[in-house]
Amino acid sequence: MKIKMTNEQTELDLKRCYLPIEITDNCPTCGAEVTRYLSNDYLSYPCINTPIKISMYHNIELQDRDVEHSWEVTVILRVTAEAETVGGES
Repeated sequence: MKIKMTNEQTELDLKRCYLPIEITDNCPTCGAEVTRYLSNDYLSYPCINTPIKISMYHNIELQDRDVEHSWEVTVILRVTAEAETVGGES
C-alpha cells in the first residue's frame, strides 16, 4: 500500500470541529501562560494546509475589576494518514 500526502488547501466542512489539540501561548500583555483546548472549544470550518488564526484570551482581576486580554496566534493544521498493520502486513 502507498499513501501520498499532498499540500492541497482543503476546508473541512465541519461547522463545529473538535480536535485533540492543545494550543499554549504566553499572553503578550501580562505574560501569563494560556491554553486553548480544541477538544472542548471547537474551530468553525477550519482549513488544512493553510495558516489559520486562532483566538486566545483570558481574564485577569485588575484593581477590583475583570479585564480580558485577547490576541491571535497562527497555526497550520495538517492531516496525516498511515497504513494500519494487520497480522504483520501493511
